[in-house]
Amino acid sequence: MHGELLAVVRGRVQGVGFRRTARRLGEQLQLSGFVRNLPEGSVEVCAQGARDHLEELIVRLKREFPTASFETVYRQVGQKYSGFTIF
Repeated sequence: MHGELLAVVRGRVQGVGFRRTARRLGEQLQLSGFVRNLPEGSVEVCAQGARDHLEELIVRLKREFPTASFETVYRQVGQKYSGFTIF
């Protein structure tokens, strides 16, 4: 089953390689989407692909950044992305 994950990640996530790690993991899991810094200091992750791969992305990000706080929503795919981009 394919879907889309939207996550806002708070904590120490800017300036620590979070976006590069999210892109690397997303590519490894064959996901598409983007990751970007938000003005208030959090990071937004949007990923599309197989539901189990989306869940694995969050598991791995939590492992890499254990002090981060994740607000995650799964939904049907809206706009279709190709590749995994850092904004």
